[in-house]
This record gives sequence, structure tokens and C-alpha cells, in this order.
Amino acid sequence: MEVIDVLTAVYLLSLVSMGIVTNVRPMYVNYWNIDDHNSSEIIELSDTFVVGMVANQIVIMVIGTFGNLLTLIAIPYVRMKYGSQLSILQLNALILIFHLSFCDLLYCVVGFPHLIQAYWNRTNIYDPNVCYFLGMFRNLVAYADFNNIAVIACCVARQSLCSLKHDEHDVLFGGKKIYLACLGIWLTSFAALLPDIIGTTGQFGWTSSAYGCDNINTTNKCSNVGPFFNHIINLCAVVVFYSAYIINMMKIRNNVKKIHIL
Repeated sequence: MEVIDVLTAVYLLSLVSMGIVTNVRPMYVNYWNIDDHNSSEIIELSDTFVVGMVANQIVIMVIGTFGNLLTLIAIPYVRMKYGSQLSILQLNALILIFHLSFCDLLYCVVGFPHLIQAYWNRTNIYDPNVCYFLGMFRNLVAYADFNNIAVIACCVARQSLCSLKHDEHDVLFGGKKIYLACLGIWLTSFAALLPDIIGTTGQFGWTSSAYGCDNINTTNKCSNVGPFFNHIINLCAVVVFYSAYIINMMKIRNNVKKIHIL
């Protein structure tokens, strides 16, 4: 467990450092004019492309909504009905998967309808405050989703390197602490986007692009470094933790083969 503890500490320290660098000591200064972007400028897209993208987004939204709703219903039901029979159903990683489905459902309900409108109307129909909320909330949910995926990788790797009862003594994800991990996911996402939310490095408004209401930066001289660092940290975390998981599984498999040979 020593190695995985070190990897976990590095991962968590990276997230904390990202929050500090992004907010406590901003490295960029941005001068923007929000009035230049809250207009009804039309997005330039071909009609064929628009129809294809709208159909694609609707299919994803419908499948994602019903799929994640079923997941949110199935996980509690299966844990309560069959949890005593299958110990794997009691692992706290399932709570994180439940939380991931919740984030996905939020994006399907809030994010996709707005993206569909942006493709279909190709113009701003929103009040500036509504556009600000749509852009901010959609990005917040998306980053919570990305962070959740990395935390699942960390939790699964820690559990696999110990035992099925690891959740009972895990100082990070054990017992009710798993719910604090879910809260931490949202706080980390908020920290990454905070400079844009309060207008230090950007602002959320109509972008005149296929993203509709999103982060805008008129000068192109700077951007919020938080989201970039957050993506890199999550990508590295997923690769490292699942690599540790796979290596451990291969070691267990080789040990089993040696036992059978003997």
C-alpha cells in the first residue's frame, strides 16, 4: 500500500496546488469587454451540418438521460437487495459510479438542450444572466464529471492493492468519507473555474460559436490555467492508477499460475 499511498498523495497535492495557482496567485491579467459578446451574432454553420449535429445531440441526450436514470435507480436497488450476497456491491467505488451518473444526468438535462439550441437557432436568445448561468453550470458539471472519473481510478486502485474489506479502513474513501470525496470533487471543479466565474480571467457569455454560452476571452492574451491543469492532472491520474491496478492484477494472476504449477 505504500506505493499507492504515495501516488494518492501526489494526486491530491496536485489538485490543491492547482487550486492555489489558479486562485490565490493568478498569473494572468485579462481585460475584456463583456458587452462585445452578449449579442445575437449568428453562428456560421451549414444547414446540413446543423441538422446532423442536432440529431446527434438529441440521440446522445435521450440515451444519456434514460441510461443514467436507470443507473441511479439500479445501484441503490441492487446494493440493498443483493448486497449481502455479493461483497463487491458494497464497495464505495459504486458510490462514486452513482455520483458519476448523477453528473452525467445533470449534463444531459442542462447542457445538451442548450447545445441543441445553439446549433439549431445559431443566435443568442438568452438574457445575459441566464447565459452566464448556463455556461458556468455546464462547465462546472463537466469538470465534476472529469474529476469523478479520476477519483474512481484512485479508489479502485487503492482497493485492489489491499482487499475487498479495504473500504473499512481507507482513510480517504472508507465509510462515510466517500461522501466527502464527492463533495471534494465539486469543490475542486469550482476552484478550477473560479477565476472565470468571478471574472478575473474571463467571463461566461454568448460566444457566437457552437458552444453557445461558454467562457469568453476577447483579448486572447490569457486564459484561466485551472481547467488546463485540471485536465492534465486527471489524465495522468487515470493512467497511473489504472496502470497500478493492471500491474497488480497481472502479479496476482502469475502467483495463481505458480501455485497451480506447484
